[in-house]
Amino acid sequence: MAFIQLIKTPSRDDMVIQDKWYLPIELLWVGTHVQQRGHNVEILDGQLLSIDEITRRICAPIVGISFQIYSACHLDAIVAAAKKAGSLVIVGGQAATPLATQLLQGNKNIDAVVCYDGEEALRLIADAVESNRNPFADTPNTVYRQNGRIVTNRVENVPVSSVPIPDRRLAGIDMER
Repeated sequence: MAFIQLIKTPSRDDMVIQDKWYLPIELLWVGTHVQQRGHNVEILDGQLLSIDEITRRICAPIVGISFQIYSACHLDAIVAAAKKAGSLVIVGGQAATPLATQLLQGNKNIDAVVCYDGEEALRLIADAVESNRNPFADTPNTVYRQNGRIVTNRVENVPVSSVPIPDRRLAGIDMER
């Protein structure tokens, strides 16, 4: 059973409305899918945690970081902290798909970018890490480095009917906040 931390990068306060009903729904979908398939998941939500608290708490062998354009200012710091902790660093989220190649070229601490649907890709990566296999070679929706070149795997859509209802009780989700 792999331990995975999923991180929502903090947004700049002046660009995102702070809403008391906010949930990092994309991480809940991915986290629920992966957890229901036997892995442990913790969410570190940058809308509730400071960048310092996030970087201090990173400790998982696999770290998935979701970012959007208005939260890109914190991406490098989180990626560096995850790599320093010895984590396999996966970046995904709304901005990752069109920027996959640029992210890998611009930041050597990023091991792979998950494009489009990340539920099954992250599960396959966790399974491969657990069994000491290459986590990216046969994983759809991933872009990664191999022998100095960037490899783009096939794209597979995850049928909506196969994605579980998000579990709002995942570790790290504070429904009161």
